[in-house]
Formats: sequence, structure tokens, C-alpha cells
Amino acid sequence: MSIAQTTFYVAPNGSSANDGTLASPWDIQTAAHSVALLTGYTVYLRGGNYPALTSDLFFQRPGVTYKAYPGEWPVIQVDTGSIVISADNVTLQGPGEMAGVNAERVSVQFGSAPTDIPTNGLYPQGKHCSITGWIIHDLKQQFVQSGADGCQLIDTVVLNTGWSGPDRGHGHAWYHHNNVTDSPAVIQNCIFGQQFGDGDTFYSVTQPLIGLTIRNLIQFDPRSTIGGENTTTVDAIVVDDCAYWQSGHDFGYLSGVKGSLSLTDSYFALNGPLIRSGWQSVVNTGNTTTSGGANVVKVYVCTTPGIIANLVVYNWQQLSSVQVDVSGLGMVAGRSYLIRQCYNPMNDVSLFTYDGSGSITISFVGRTVALPYGYNTALITLDVRFGAFRIEAV
Repeated sequence: MSIAQTTFYVAPNGSSANDGTLASPWDIQTAAHSVALLTGYTVYLRGGNYPALTSDLFFQRPGVTYKAYPGEWPVIQVDTGSIVISADNVTLQGPGEMAGVNAERVSVQFGSAPTDIPTNGLYPQGKHCSITGWIIHDLKQQFVQSGADGCQLIDTVVLNTGWSGPDRGHGHAWYHHNNVTDSPAVIQNCIFGQQFGDGDTFYSVTQPLIGLTIRNLIQFDPRSTIGGENTTTVDAIVVDDCAYWQSGHDFGYLSGVKGSLSLTDSYFALNGPLIRSGWQSVVNTGNTTTSGGANVVKVYVCTTPGIIANLVVYNWQQLSSVQVDVSGLGMVAGRSYLIRQCYNPMNDVSLFTYDGSGSITISFVGRTVALPYGYNTALITLDVRFGAFRIEAV
């Protein structure tokens, strides 16, 4: 290996004995911790199913970008292990999957820390990490831990998180702390679908939640909670241009110290937001709460290479199909694209060739819901009045 080498490769059949070149790729464990990786280096993840993790995968090299090899689809499988981002400034870029493949989804124990099932998950611990362009499904939890300030989740779909307990469903789409106002946590252009627990849950017993921006989030069915116990601080919260379906929203839940909240230009279908008293500053403008009317379509442009946009359709008229204006997305006539229906994004997928007309047709007929891995009951019921979709280049 040349000392000038700054680009490395990893593949499902790679080996720690290899040199990390395209012809001789590493395995993913080596790629996550090799001392050959310095800040600014890039590691390409080749497509395919990586061996299911039965021990934790630690991304330990600061400032390294791990990205899907162009045109390929890596699947990082998680069994009883977890994905842990322990270094600062690490980027994990798709498109691809982080997929739970452990079938234990029912605990007989109360509470959020059962010992009778593996609580495998995704755990950012380093500062300023970025997770972009993935479909994350069937993990037990995604928890941005205390100290992982400035974490960003972008262009990512999250569904079927968690497990069933005797008390309730546990496991949220995204559970978060943050403690710096000059480097907020960011959730942008994401889709949060059905979960055993909640959707975006930003809540802490002992750690503050200071600095959070949620923009262009599509969330359906699970509730949102932003708050903390009476001794923690919640401040500098921004929620802008988001789209919700049948989600309960609680801003300031149990919080004793509430600073500023800005809630703007967001669309709440069937359930409106609850803004608790006691905020020192609240901006609440441009928001809509409704249970019907004319159809509404929102298009959120994505920035991850290969991912074009997320779409949300409020099909209040209950049409069998809806036309969506895509003229501003830079799609090329004659090129192939696919649409993922995000109740079931890995299986309810349609391929089409764009005709250059400036619009595409979204069908609401024959749609399906993904069952959680190892669980025989869907967490959500399809409703023809709502749809969330992702467009990708082929």
C-alpha cells in the first residue's frame, strides 16, 4: 500500500489481510478502525449484504467518510451487535441499508432496558458525525448519546424500530441529546415511519437538549416528544417545513427549563401540536392543522448522490393516483428512476422511465406495509389519504 493512498475499499467478502484496494478490499471491521485511515480519507462500501454483526462495530477513525460505492447498495446487517460511531467527524453516506436481522422483538420485561432481547442499534457517540442517505430498519434503537453534539441525520428513512414489552412498545425512530447552541443537532429531509415506540423523541432525564433543528421531516403515525425531566434544559429548538400524519406532538414535555421554540410552516394532519406553557420564547407561524380539504403535495429535495427527493402526498380526495410536479428536481428524460413507498420501502418499489413532462404519477392502489423483522403484526394501517415516497436514480 502506498503511503499516498487516501481512498480505500471494503466489501462483504473482504479480509483484514487485504490492503484495502479495489481489487483487494478490507472487511468492514478493519475499515472501521484501521490506523491507516486519517482525517479526510474516504472508504467506499461495495454493494451486498455484509455479515450480520454479532459484536459491536466501532467506527473509531476521526474525520473519515464512508460512502456507498457509486451505483451499488451496501447492507450493514445487525444481529446481536450494534453500530457505534465513537470518533468525531465521521460520515456514513448511503444510499444503502442498516438492517436489523435479529428476530427477538418481544420482551417479557417492563422498561426500556430489557435483558431478554438484544437492544442492538445505532449509537453515535462522537461529535459532528453525519449519517446520510440510508434506510434504517428493524434495529432496536437509534440513540444519539450524550456528548455526540452536532450529529446530523440527512435524507434517511427510519422504520420498524424497537420491540414490544408488557407495558408498551419501546424504541424510537431517533432519540437525541445535544448540548451546544452553535452546532445544533440536525434532522433534514428524513422520513420516519412506523415504530414500536415514538418518532422523533428528544428527551433526557439528566442531559440537556440545547440546539436542535428539524427541517423537511416527513413523519407518520408515531408521536413526537421534545422535552426532558424537570432539572434539564431544553432550548434553541427549530422545527421548520415538516409534514406529519396522525402524529401527536408534545413540545416541552415535562421540561422545567424551556428556552426558545420556533415552529414554522409545518403541516399537521389529523392531530395538531401541543406547545406546553413556560417557554421563554415561542415563534408559532405558518403552520396548518387540518383533517381534510384539497389534496396537498410537498416535495423535499435531497442532497445525497443517487437520492433525488422525498415526497409527501395528502390524498384527501382519496384518488387512486395523484400527479406530482417534479419539474424542479433535475430529472432527465429517458433516464430510469425508482420510487420507494415508505410504509414498505424495501419491497413496495416501482421502476419508471421519466418522460420529461415535468410530472409523475403516484399510485395509491395495492400499497403494502412492512412487517417488523421477526414479528407477524404490522405496526400501522395503510390509509389512502396519505403517502410518503422517496425517488432515487438507478
